Amino acid sequence: MSEGHVEIDETWAELFPVPENIAISVTASSHSVGLKTRGRASGVPVDSPWGAVYDFRGDEVSRIRTFRDHGEAVRAAGRLAE
Repeated sequence: MSEGHVEIDETWAELFPVPENIAISVTASSHSVGLKTRGRASGVPVDSPWGAVYDFRGDEVSRIRTFRDHGEAVRAAGRLAE
């Protein structure tokens, strides 16, 4: 397991991405996601919205970028289409 995944596993007892909205263009797709987690030590539930842009080269994903909110992801995907 990679170092980043170990940190996630140590921090969160549960981690569930919940897809909310997907917009697709020729070169990219933007995703609005709610991340539902529960702290391993505290047991406190956390609901964090975030966004992602998947860039495509042909049929393959060439890059994944994450953002703090869906609006940032939509703006980034829009710049690709210009």
